[in-house]
Amino acid sequence: MNSKPPGVGVLGGSFDPVHRGHLTLAREARERLALEEVWLMPAARSPNKAAPVAGAEDRRAMLELALQDQPGLKLCDYELRRGGVSYTVNTLEELHRLHPGTEWFWLLGLDAFMDFPDWKSPERILELSHLVVSVRPGWEWEEAGTVIGRLNREHGLSFETEERGNGVRRLSRKQGGPAIFFLDIPPMDLSSSRIRQAFWRDPSVKKMLPPAVVPYIMNHHLYD
Repeated sequence: MNSKPPGVGVLGGSFDPVHRGHLTLAREARERLALEEVWLMPAARSPNKAAPVAGAEDRRAMLELALQDQPGLKLCDYELRRGGVSYTVNTLEELHRLHPGTEWFWLLGLDAFMDFPDWKSPERILELSHLVVSVRPGWEWEEAGTVIGRLNREHGLSFETEERGNGVRRLSRKQGGPAIFFLDIPPMDLSSSRIRQAFWRDPSVKKMLPPAVVPYIMNHHLYD
């Protein structure tokens, strides 16, 4: 009997709007880390960003449309329903309470990881969940090495064991517990802010979006 707990990835963000890069990261993480599912979780309000342009209902609806034909990916609107500022550590505490026995993998990009030591309770986050960091192939390790050094000095988190394979680099701790994974993913020149700024004047921007999301934005006059 297999006693390994189910692995579930969580990709948080504003999703204002959701774009192809979000879906690529979620699919790649699920496949390479053999996760049962990846949940895309729109934040009510990110602690490090301005308030979303689109409202909560529009962002939820766009994600529902984007995920219709994405097996293994699902929408989780927990942070939207909770409201307020969406702190990762609070969300993970609640996910553990609601889904005991699940092994969690928190997905983020390299830019967000560079600020991770300044997040609320990073040491607690790394008790509750693995981190899965999206990086470009050929990226420079020194970029992340500075963050690893800060986690050690400021939060007592020492990562010493390295494993590689399938475009994944894993840093583990000798004492066990959640690890940090780095996933090589081909670069995609996508950003939600660029899409918002250019959606109505640059037809090529629409190719960055899941097809079902384009008419939703147009019909609801978002980002005009």
